[in-house]
Amino acid sequence: MSTPPIDPTAAERVRSRELRRVIRECRTAKVQLVRFLYCGNDGVIRGKAAHTRFLPAFLSSGLGLTVAMQSFNMLDHLVAEGSFGPVGEVRLVPDPTSFAVLPYAAGTARMLCDMMTLDGQPWDACPRSFLRRMIERAAAQGFTFKTAIENEFTLARRENGQYVPLDRSPCFSTIGMDAAAPVMTEIIEALSAQGVFPEQYYAELGPGQQELPVRYADVLRAADNQITLRETARAVAWKHGLYASFAPKPFADEAGNGAHIHFSLWRPDTNTNVFHDARAAHGISDTARAFIGGVLTHLPALVALTAATVNSYRRLQPRFWCSAYTAWGPDNKEAAIRLPTPYRSVQMESTNSSWPPSLGSRRDRGRA
Repeated sequence: MSTPPIDPTAAERVRSRELRRVIRECRTAKVQLVRFLYCGNDGVIRGKAAHTRFLPAFLSSGLGLTVAMQSFNMLDHLVAEGSFGPVGEVRLVPDPTSFAVLPYAAGTARMLCDMMTLDGQPWDACPRSFLRRMIERAAAQGFTFKTAIENEFTLARRENGQYVPLDRSPCFSTIGMDAAAPVMTEIIEALSAQGVFPEQYYAELGPGQQELPVRYADVLRAADNQITLRETARAVAWKHGLYASFAPKPFADEAGNGAHIHFSLWRPDTNTNVFHDARAAHGISDTARAFIGGVLTHLPALVALTAATVNSYRRLQPRFWCSAYTAWGPDNKEAAIRLPTPYRSVQMESTNSSWPPSLGSRRDRGRA
């Protein structure tokens, strides 16, 4: 099944209307600076900011960015003999549908950007453009992905040159909720103001560890939501004199932070979850089993990308509930792919496979 071609004229009209809306909202909210944000292949959220006086031109043309930024690693070091050097530029072209006023930074808004070549084409090294291409490939087969991410992060403060966790409360305890209540309430309010809606919240096992799962969305929106959540958690925590760390192992001998990714494959024409089959074993279809098999087959290559640091690999240990095994299973929190039990009232909507990349997984349950 193929999707009908997009009318470029209609698409341009929609974009023009969205750009005008952005300018109006900036005036209404008295925004001075608009951040043009992107997440590089190093996993670091970066960007530039444009003053609203000159925003109309930059909305169309984008902001200049040296190609060398894609030769930086997550430690902010320019990789020796990297693919991109001092010569060449791309443009950070904003997606106006991602516009939001930032509740934690006065007079500031943000948009998520695609990296475009100087002739206006998607740059091959742009992660967001790559995701768009994968979405188009799925759409050509009549599919769309929906994704949700369970975020874990650690709240800590710096004392005497060391990072000290906010608290050491028991897992899921109200003691931990109370300790983190001022900052977590503000984080959730700031996310909601930006159109990102956490479904649950709880204090996790690790010292100062919080978990904040976000409502599922189409995969591009889910990726943008992830950037919004990380930016918001860090910024709001900083206002409270705290650090919000998403590091896989902020404390070597304690539970690590996860980012469990929930996938489901849908037919948009019928609004049905292709993974769901109530008559089959475990309630999943043959398509879901093929998807799981594909992830497990390519797991070594995926881990090379998603466990990109020594700190990531510190988490991948048996008996830590952190997907150390190349396996799948129903409600198996040691497996690389976990099949969560669907909720009784929304079985089709909640059928999914959950893969924890080593940038983070569901949770570590203590030391081996």
